[in-house]
Amino acid sequence: MIKTKVYLMICLCSFSLYAALDNDPRSVGTTQAKNASGSGTEATYHNPALLGVSRAPTGGIRVAPLSNFSVGYWSDKLALSPFNRYWVDDLAEASALATKLMNKSFRLDGLSPDEVSDKLSEKLDGGIGLYFGTKASLLSYTNKNFAFNVTTRFEQEFRIPSGPLKMIFSRDQGLVRGSTLDFSDLRQHGIWATDFTFHLGLPVNIPALHDFFRLDCGAGGIGVKYVMGHSILDVQVDDDSRITYNEQTNALDIKGDVRVRTAGMGFHGPWNFDNPFKNIPAHGHGFGFDVGGILYNDDHSISVNIQDLGMIFWGKDAKEVTYKIQKSNLDAYEILLGVQDAKDFDNDSALYYIFNRDAGEYISDERDTLTNSNFYTFLPLTFNMGYSGNWDFTTRSRQDNPFNVDYASWGIHYQQQLVMGAGRSHVPRLSLGGEAGLMRGFIPFRMGFILGGPEKIASAAGIGFDFGGFSIDAAYKALGTPYFFPKRGVELMGGLTINWGLRGEKCLEPEPERMDEPRPIPLVLAGLEPQPEPVPQPEPLPVPEPEPEPEPEPEIEEFEMPSEEETQEISVRLRAVNFVTNSAEIMPASLPGLHYIADFLKQYPHLRYEVQGHSDSRGNPDYNLVLSAARAGSVKTYLMDKGIAENRLVSVGYGITRPIADNNTAEGRAANRRVEFRLIENDYEYEQLRVQERELRQRTRESGIRGVR
Repeated sequence: MIKTKVYLMICLCSFSLYAALDNDPRSVGTTQAKNASGSGTEATYHNPALLGVSRAPTGGIRVAPLSNFSVGYWSDKLALSPFNRYWVDDLAEASALATKLMNKSFRLDGLSPDEVSDKLSEKLDGGIGLYFGTKASLLSYTNKNFAFNVTTRFEQEFRIPSGPLKMIFSRDQGLVRGSTLDFSDLRQHGIWATDFTFHLGLPVNIPALHDFFRLDCGAGGIGVKYVMGHSILDVQVDDDSRITYNEQTNALDIKGDVRVRTAGMGFHGPWNFDNPFKNIPAHGHGFGFDVGGILYNDDHSISVNIQDLGMIFWGKDAKEVTYKIQKSNLDAYEILLGVQDAKDFDNDSALYYIFNRDAGEYISDERDTLTNSNFYTFLPLTFNMGYSGNWDFTTRSRQDNPFNVDYASWGIHYQQQLVMGAGRSHVPRLSLGGEAGLMRGFIPFRMGFILGGPEKIASAAGIGFDFGGFSIDAAYKALGTPYFFPKRGVELMGGLTINWGLRGEKCLEPEPERMDEPRPIPLVLAGLEPQPEPVPQPEPLPVPEPEPEPEPEPEIEEFEMPSEEETQEISVRLRAVNFVTNSAEIMPASLPGLHYIADFLKQYPHLRYEVQGHSDSRGNPDYNLVLSAARAGSVKTYLMDKGIAENRLVSVGYGITRPIADNNTAEGRAANRRVEFRLIENDYEYEQLRVQERELRQRTRESGIRGVR
């Protein structure tokens, strides 16, 4: 089970979810994205730079129907809560349903008729928007730095203009003298499309940015997508569409242009209809691009990305028509005359009489029908920027952490819609969200709040069950309220994630120049001190007894020592030893290097080594000391498991006390996080190190650091 704060950092650093509808249950409508708890299988919706994060999983997959899905509906003004009883009670009575809907939406109960009219006149300004959408991931696959995703989506938005609404509900802003009714808010946009997205993310190193933001790691990514457009119905009204009651002539001035574009809907000619589901062809083809970047470390992240830069070209069965109306000084008397004069003719004669084209007046007739026309629509281009912070509680004791919370994280996200689409809004969107890993990370709980955007105000909550290799997640978003009880609509999300493999712990960034050459390990014969040279003795005086034979000088046993090439190779192998963040667990990618070191030690059984653990200057010095000792102990224990005698190795942690590079730069901190071997030169030094090892061993056992052996 993935429980470290690093993956929570990753989950908060993408920040690019759709404002209209998001089918990621981990995002809970806020700042969290596909890499929550280490899952990277749907990075296509989000920042492609996530694929370059050094701690992301190496792979994952989702296949329909066990994949992410979502469905939602809402209005920007109407109370469309599914918990309102009148949806069932008054469904058959349209007038009663409309009355209760207006009362619930605008709080009209207890107001006088004039007060109701005044309030509705104010609230209905700008019209009313209605949205419905559903989205499903058909296939999502991630392999290391590459991701492929297939997602189908259907979205429908309809905006009722303020003009006809005020005609019905307003006493002084309807069709009365001197008033102008605006119809330019009318909009209908429905689209069904499937996206095929390819994303690539790689680690990047920009020293100036790393130093400025004090974030060690970086990644960048780019995405290319092909969009298959199945169907579209788009209705737009020009900005000058209106009805004005002219006070001087006591008549109406009418002007408006309505452009209708459709493809794959089965419409043709004068709105004849054929079955559009005979097959599901591609009536439109489009291309889009995503680009993003991330700066991050274990505790913080900053992310920026642009999503959906592109367009769809509609050509097959694409139809277009523009309906126009223009008339000045239209009154009831003129309409009656037109009908009377046309009584012996067809109905169009009345229109030709009322709308005199010779005088510049116009109204569309049966000749204005859907005709073949190629057109294009833009993808909903979005700019996203976010920041996140994280806390890791895995080192706390059970007494200090009674709820067994492994981690907590939070993020703030800014989103700006640059190109409109169904359910989108040009209003800036600010969201704040967080996640806590309950039950030692097994049950992640998520919560978020939204201000601005198409939702205006919303709250969301989600929960999951993380089994390590896969997780099940669900989420719920309530629109129109910060209290999780929906007022203007709901969104439901659910899904299952499967992922495998982990990358290394350290940032995948170039080593500093000073570290390009491996540092040799000082090697001196262990356990044997050099013997003093014998002092020359004077010739003995002659005596009658025979001279005693001189005793032979003691021989010094010589042992084979490692070559310079071998010591350099050991240094290189030690640099590749990495650990899971905030633990003493050795990463699987480090094992080949430790196998080589074990074979090396077996070739020289007469040597004894100190295993040193070191850290950079960030964080608490006492904690860094204990963590470095725990990691050195893990290396020693692993080598013992490979057959190295325990009395040949001593593990000691030094924390931040022995830097070899500048801790003020990302490159320097990466160099300072290291494990080293040092040859023990004599028995006295060996005994002193053993004392340090025993003291630190007791502290590591009490620390609660995972992976301590």
